[in-house]
Amino acid sequence: MSLTATPARRHFVLGPGEQLLISRDALVSVERLVSFCEQTGLSPEVVVSDPLVALPLPIYARDTRFSGVKPEALWHPLFWLPADVALRLRIRESDSSEPRPESETEWALRIAIELSHSGLHDAEEGWLDVFALYGLDVENPIDLARIEAWQAGEADETLDSIDLRQHVEFTTDLAAFNDAQEIYPLLMSAQWSYTGATLIAAIEADPNDVAVYAELAAEMLSAEPDTGASDVLFEAVTALRAGEPVATWGPKIMAALNGVVDHYVDAAYELEQQ
Repeated sequence: MSLTATPARRHFVLGPGEQLLISRDALVSVERLVSFCEQTGLSPEVVVSDPLVALPLPIYARDTRFSGVKPEALWHPLFWLPADVALRLRIRESDSSEPRPESETEWALRIAIELSHSGLHDAEEGWLDVFALYGLDVENPIDLARIEAWQAGEADETLDSIDLRQHVEFTTDLAAFNDAQEIYPLLMSAQWSYTGATLIAAIEADPNDVAVYAELAAEMLSAEPDTGASDVLFEAVTALRAGEPVATWGPKIMAALNGVVDHYVDAAYELEQQ
């Protein structure tokens, strides 16, 4: 981290002590998406929400004034990342292959690493208040009106000059991307286990809503590659929507989720030991 003074910080979506990587309670990640969209004014279609990263991330667009974001949320550093950090990288995996863009998960992991490395996010103290660095306060009506005018296209010397590189250091030489690639397999496997365990606990606590949790499970585990759980879950969702009895499908749903937890539990354990 390169901040040389004690900057103003705010907590946002994440509570004190919460890290950016991994969601041990997969249902909390759903709640955070709702909270993020409510606080920023963004719709889920322009946000990446992946349980591997605890905070939803806005999809960055070049040359934007964030007109779709509530002005009172623009203090957040996610809206001021340099373009070369925030846009997806194009990666050539071999000398003979065509470049490909980062996947959503690769991108989200890399951004999370950059946010931590730069000090833009601190687990205990929260997020750097970018506006405070430039003497702006979203709780001041005059400043808020100024921000709204800038969003609408008016020139503003201060807002036009905001540059996070003047305050923090980002990684170089693809270091964040390489770190994301290195930790991805362990994080992904651990996340499958956490997600399965979360949904098992939810069904046990509220068995009357097994159909609701089956739909969530089918979506959250749709990319899980090894156990075949997603096939069972999607079949269960279709059957329950058609009116087949929960008594028939409930045990199959639980067996599928337990299979996911058991298959990836070693990864979750390894992650906990780090």
